[in-house]
Amino acid sequence: NRLFMAASQSVYALYVEAQTLVRERFGDSLPRAIAKLDAAVKLDPSFARAWSKRAVAYAVLAQYVASDWRQNWNASEESARHALALDPNDAEAYAARSYNLFSQRRYVEMAEPMRHALEADPNNETARYWEVNELSAMGHTRDSLPRLDALMANDPENARVIFYKAFM
Repeated sequence: NRLFMAASQSVYALYVEAQTLVRERFGDSLPRAIAKLDAAVKLDPSFARAWSKRAVAYAVLAQYVASDWRQNWNASEESARHALALDPNDAEAYAARSYNLFSQRRYVEMAEPMRHALEADPNNETARYWEVNELSAMGHTRDSLPRLDALMANDPENARVIFYKAFM
């Protein structure tokens, strides 16, 4: 499927490297990931997955690197919009939208994009992780625990999931 594949191996390599850096979330990994994703979408503007990963990177950037929340939310939303224009079922783009709204404390509005994300891909790691985060923050710990356990069973070495589980 063209939506999931890059136009060239070099563009896909940039995406894979960026994906690893976004997942790492340590030191300068997010700015480096964004630079790689910027290069990827410049070379292949129709690569939806690169746009949605860029949305994710910007959604969390200010939590790890000193930066402007509002500018990051805007960049994340712009990237999600590009991804969804290319692929209306891009779960990660919807998850980024939901997380941006959550970060802005727009709790009622965050539910719809998360619902779309999980309908589009019930196994999307980003959507599932942020669903747990959002449920817990809204006081639905009992609902979030089995979801968190499922994430841990799927990826027992995921540092973010382990960290989150420790706080539950």
